[in-house]
Amino acid sequence: MKRAFAIVPLLVAGIFGGFFLWGLNPERDPNGIPSVFIPQPVPTFKLEPVEGLETLGLSKADLTDNSGPVIVNVFASWCVPCRAEHEVLTKLVERDGQRLFGINYKDKPKDAVRWLE
Repeated sequence: MKRAFAIVPLLVAGIFGGFFLWGLNPERDPNGIPSVFIPQPVPTFKLEPVEGLETLGLSKADLTDNSGPVIVNVFASWCVPCRAEHEVLTKLVERDGQRLFGINYKDKPKDAVRWLE
């Protein structure tokens, strides 16, 4: 009986390991996963700029004017990885001239201004 209980964790680990290796298969195309969002047009929206910053808001026209790639980044002052991500995105914009729009998520305007400065 004890031997059967010793084999169960090994079987479970083997099954999880098999799924992990299947996910790493280089022939598996993650773009083949269907999405309900891809064929849809951008909805009409308008986001106001953060109070205290001399920046522009964001609207559907900013994303659909065909003037090149647009990067939309969702950030918050309390998000630790957002700090490193923001530095990388800023360098990308400086290097390639792409447009970057930030969407402040669940933050007070004064915290967002302090974080961006």
